[in-house]
Amino acid sequence: MELNLTIPGVSGDTQKDIKELRNYIFQLTEQLRYALYNMDVTNFNDLGLARYENGVMQIYTEKLQAFVKELELKISGEEDSLSALITAKAGELTALFEDEKGGLQAEYKAAVDGLSATITKKLNSVDTKVSTWQHTVDGFSSTVSEKLNGVDTKVSTWQHTVDGFSSTVSEKLNGVDTKVSTWQHTVDGFSQQISDRFTTLEGTYVTKSAFEQTAETVNTMVTKIGEDGSKLHTQIIQDVKEDDALIQLIASKVNTDGFVTTSTFEVTADAVRAMVSEIGDDGEITAASIVAAINDASSKVVISADHIDLEGVVTFSAITEEPYGTLIDGAYICCGSGGQLIEIEEGVIRIGEAELYQDGYGIFLIDTRGGSCYITSPNGHRWELTNDGWEDTE
Repeated sequence: MELNLTIPGVSGDTQKDIKELRNYIFQLTEQLRYALYNMDVTNFNDLGLARYENGVMQIYTEKLQAFVKELELKISGEEDSLSALITAKAGELTALFEDEKGGLQAEYKAAVDGLSATITKKLNSVDTKVSTWQHTVDGFSSTVSEKLNGVDTKVSTWQHTVDGFSSTVSEKLNGVDTKVSTWQHTVDGFSQQISDRFTTLEGTYVTKSAFEQTAETVNTMVTKIGEDGSKLHTQIIQDVKEDDALIQLIASKVNTDGFVTTSTFEVTADAVRAMVSEIGDDGEITAASIVAAINDASSKVVISADHIDLEGVVTFSAITEEPYGTLIDGAYICCGSGGQLIEIEEGVIRIGEAELYQDGYGIFLIDTRGGSCYITSPNGHRWELTNDGWEDTE
């Protein structure tokens, strides 16, 4: 389109010249309006077009960057209680969904450093249940909790990293753990611990049990601790990491007076050991032990204690083909060895088949209750020891 830029001439007639000038201005205006509204790249030379494009693009780019620097979109459902709020900015996207009537809220967040999600149940605008999930380049974790008046009452957590994974379940009272169960698994092994804090008429106690296992060791423990300082503890250990195999059972008690008693039973490939010890409040140690082992000579049993009490019937038998040994039954002791017999019963000592004289055998008897001492021969002959010597009473 070509514009008519020729200005009308002046005739001298004022009214006519004004009319011509008005017509020219109207035509020029319409031509300019058409040209501007239909302008395209064909109306610019290369240099002008480049300048125009750069200028327009810079203006729109700046406006777009300022607009999308933080974008917020809010959507409401047909019911006013339902809503969704989506916020986006560089490196982060957040979506929040709410149900005011149901007291539910879910929030999802995606950022360059990880992902996370939280679901919340509310009552009167106070959290009652919360579930969270988080995922980063180092691993992921999740937590589920139940609350009362905004304070945790039950919590369950789970963590997973390249080093292993673990979980914890706990129950709380006024923010203090009352019951806790933990479990951990790594490349070296796994462990589990359970604790319980409870109160009775006697006081408050804490009980704990633990289990640990590695490639070389299995360890089990149970402990009860009172607020008065008393403690009960049991432990079982199985171990093969040293030069010998080991099984160990331990039971210990600490009373309120500070006394510590410990019993240990230990089994190795070379020996069996049992020991009981007591440590008083003065630090004095009293101990008793039994050891059964094999030495260079023969088998060996060592019993070490200040006092040894044997109840019931005890039989000592020599390891030979002959049926000889020693029998202890209360106040009765009977020994048989090499054809001889010795009996001790209620203060009476009898020696049977003992070679007392060159001409025969007899029975030598001492009765401590009657103060007598006599010898009888197999044919019934009797000699009694008196103040004057031996007298033949038969």
